[in-house]
Amino acid sequence: MSLCVILLALSSTYLLKSLRHDADSPLLLIPLLFLFNTFFFMGELAYVLGLSLFFFYCGYLFRRIHRSEPINWWFIGGASIALFFCHFMPYATAILVTLTLCLTESRIGLLRPFAISFAPSMGLTIWYAIERWFLKASGPVWEFWTVHQIAGRLLAAFCLFPEFLPWVGIHAPGMKAFALLNLVVAILLIFVVPLCVVFWAKGRAGNRGVLACALACAFAVIATGYEFSGMLSPGERFIYPAVWIGLCWLIGAWIPREGSLASRGLTVVLIGLLVCQILFLQINVGAASNGLAALYSKLRSANSRTEFCAIYETYVQQSWEKPHRTGVDLLLTNQPSAPRLPYYLYLEEKVEAPIFQIGILSYKGPGDNEDLCKSQ
Repeated sequence: MSLCVILLALSSTYLLKSLRHDADSPLLLIPLLFLFNTFFFMGELAYVLGLSLFFFYCGYLFRRIHRSEPINWWFIGGASIALFFCHFMPYATAILVTLTLCLTESRIGLLRPFAISFAPSMGLTIWYAIERWFLKASGPVWEFWTVHQIAGRLLAAFCLFPEFLPWVGIHAPGMKAFALLNLVVAILLIFVVPLCVVFWAKGRAGNRGVLACALACAFAVIATGYEFSGMLSPGERFIYPAVWIGLCWLIGAWIPREGSLASRGLTVVLIGLLVCQILFLQINVGAASNGLAALYSKLRSANSRTEFCAIYETYVQQSWEKPHRTGVDLLLTNQPSAPRLPYYLYLEEKVEAPIFQIGILSYKGPGDNEDLCKSQ
């Protein structure tokens, strides 16, 4: 997990400075607000790692194309394979960005060596597609967003103070103010790519290839929809690439002008948000750690299945609506939308129970975590 956070910070900075390596823009602080993002807290570490590699790839590509420097095709081939094995969506986004950049910058001659470099990973992709075809993956071929779905995904992606975390609910102190800040930040970041277009229309016409990449990713957010061939919400995987590449273009266009009043004011605001976020996470993570330690001790001290389930039920019956909920009940569930503390504690007593059904231990048995105590 530490590696994911560190790589995301380094790769984001590398990408944002790819058009101006000496940049000292306050926009460089924005990715730091999302090191502990929704995907990280939902346990999608493979995607976070793939996203970091994608940012490194884009930063390298932008530097080589716009500085007319030679491209290391072995690096391109290795990066494509690494992206494929981390997560398919960053890999697909890398292909989209590569094609868009070459076509927009009129570098058609680069398409052939890119195709050769991507050939091994493309072979793996074809193999993967054939396997999914024979497995007959369930789900609609394509399902478009509803307004509620896309709004929810955008707000979750740009959530600085995530109220859905297992240790804090909407009734926690200051949560309504934090929720309002979440909304404001999300709205501002949603308009990063449109803002790029506005400045481009006003004469900031440089680096059109990078701008085209941001637009292509933004379009993919909408076009890929909520579900595609059994893959849930692929569109949200293009949100960070679109915004990060848009921020890269703004920095390259000297927006905001360094040293200006707007730049200094934005720096103060972003540093203030970082401080608030750090305090928010530290305080609530500490509370969660204490709560989990107490729960762990109680579960370990259970002498029977009945006693274990009695302890379990006192936590799981808490609801979102209760003003003093601890949130630990979410850690006990098997819902894919929340982290969980499964029954691995009780496996020592030879009780069959699923562990991390979302794939960490790939449990294939019947029922879910709650079935153990439902029969009591």
